[in-house]
Amino acid sequence: MDIVPKSGLEERRGQLYYRQATIEKLNANVLLEIFDFSRCGATGDDWWHTLVHVCRRWRHVIFGSSHRLNLRLVCTQVTPVKKMLDVWPALPLVIVADNRLLRGVDNIISALENRLLNYRVCEIHIADMQDSSLLQRFAGVMQEPFPALTCLECWSINTSVPVLPNSFLGGDAPRLRTLRVLRKLPLSSPDLVNLHLSKMSYISPKAMVKCLSGLNRLETVHLGFHSPLSRPDPASRLAPPPTRVALLNVTSLSFSGVSEYLEDLVAQIDIPLLDRLSVTFFNQLIFDVSQLPQLIGRIERFNLLERAIITFSERLVKVSLAGDPETADHTNIELGISCTTPEWQVSSIAQICSSYPFSTLERLDVCPDGDWPPDMESTQWLELLHPFTSVKKMYLSKEFGPYVTPTIRELNGVAEILPALESLFLLGFQPSRPVQESIKQFVAERQLSGQHVIVYDGRSCPFPNCERSFGRRQELERHVLQHLPLYIYCPLCNWRGSRRYALRVHLQMKHGGFGLLGSDPYTIFDARLMAKLLLNGEVTPALAEETARSLTQEKATQLGMIGHWD
Repeated sequence: MDIVPKSGLEERRGQLYYRQATIEKLNANVLLEIFDFSRCGATGDDWWHTLVHVCRRWRHVIFGSSHRLNLRLVCTQVTPVKKMLDVWPALPLVIVADNRLLRGVDNIISALENRLLNYRVCEIHIADMQDSSLLQRFAGVMQEPFPALTCLECWSINTSVPVLPNSFLGGDAPRLRTLRVLRKLPLSSPDLVNLHLSKMSYISPKAMVKCLSGLNRLETVHLGFHSPLSRPDPASRLAPPPTRVALLNVTSLSFSGVSEYLEDLVAQIDIPLLDRLSVTFFNQLIFDVSQLPQLIGRIERFNLLERAIITFSERLVKVSLAGDPETADHTNIELGISCTTPEWQVSSIAQICSSYPFSTLERLDVCPDGDWPPDMESTQWLELLHPFTSVKKMYLSKEFGPYVTPTIRELNGVAEILPALESLFLLGFQPSRPVQESIKQFVAERQLSGQHVIVYDGRSCPFPNCERSFGRRQELERHVLQHLPLYIYCPLCNWRGSRRYALRVHLQMKHGGFGLLGSDPYTIFDARLMAKLLLNGEVTPALAEETARSLTQEKATQLGMIGHWD
């Protein structure tokens, strides 16, 4: 029931009286707006079932606007499909089946074999298709025309699933936009927008490029191969062609396979709008990645990335390249290797990094997994760090703790590794005495070569020649304020200080208790913000001091205190 105010509200004994009106007073357009709004927060495609059972008028409004409300019938393996189709109007169908439920998939495929329903099927989702006979029946069904089909997914976690036949999708599916299938190269559907091919058998890079070049609306591409055996024959590999095929609308590309295949693929294509690239290589002894950096270099937005994150986990090691995390730009590159041996992980990712020009990167994060064995060779870390010649800030997570001392010792006297390093952050762990000694020696040697490195461990003061350390960050921030120029001034004389309490005492003693105006009116610059930026590594001590002096000069000019605040 809706409560609407009565025209000319009557007030009696301090109370307002309302007239009640039923929802039947709302016209069809208003109801339709309400229904359309309600579906925005609904989960699932059956949100409208309850509404059509409220009354005949609601049912008429909903079924009369089925296209606007995007009404669809969901057929699952536990749904009595034939009975449901007899009860409901001829709405678009969504077919959903999961072979892991061990029953009902045959019922779904039987429904698909009804050719009278083909024109209504808009989505098909078949999960974990393992039965060969069912897969053959499904492939046979998909040779028929499906004029309304926009999304087709058929996948499995089983690596022994048979290959879909070449006749798959041989019928007409002109509206198909998303395709996610197993071990099959699409030969039709030129209007595809999203293509996901997984666990494929070998298809030559040339044939793959020819296929992709015919999909002019393609935006998202995933190519995943079944095993490391899906690699080009070294004798048949050709030199890069003089002209490349342009995939003009592709914005996301992911690949899983061997490096040789990706190299032959990217040598033949250009992807000017690409903003997300994800690559996972099978484990190899040698990684041939000369063409991939060239593809990345031809994309302007990739040359603006500033941050690299090297992540180690139980089964994967990867380096991720990203832009400024404070911006809305989601451009990123992920280059990973599927590997379980820690020593191989470091050497493998070092090969990948050595092939990439990290000329724009200013920040490097290293994040080993906590379960790693602590017997890694420090020389392997040096090999990994060698390509990052432009990095100014390096962040080491607490899991890196066991490797800090040997790695820092190896860095001593090696100026060509991390030559631009300015800040070293030790995150989440308190360095032991041996670590502190190694870091102190490292900083001293870099300083002798004219390179000043500041270490941030959350305890020690970042200013040179200050060896104070504190147990709490708040105490460290308060200490850092003492290194900055005085930032609080007296409005009645030349006095300056670094604490508001000192200003109150000064006003009481020198100016007869002159009261402070406002919450913070006598501040020269925001020293607390400057201290936070300094401890977060966003500014160096030298830059913090220079900025503070510049702001002090501006304030002195504004107040006519030039020569009095020197």
